[in-house]
Amino acid sequence: MEMKSLEDGRRKIRICLTIMLIAAVISGVCYYYSAAGKAERYESEEMLVNSEEKCNGC
Repeated sequence: MEMKSLEDGRRKIRICLTIMLIAAVISGVCYYYSAAGKAERYESEEMLVNSEEKCNGC
């Protein structure tokens, strides 16, 4: 009887860890694409700032 409950416990832990791993991967992918979009926006803003600074230095 104890072996059955021990196996069930291990199975539940394995399922829980798998779900946590999948959730971590999904959140990491979402964060990556979110950060990549922000980086592109900042790069274009930085180019605008740098071009204005060059004009003021003329």
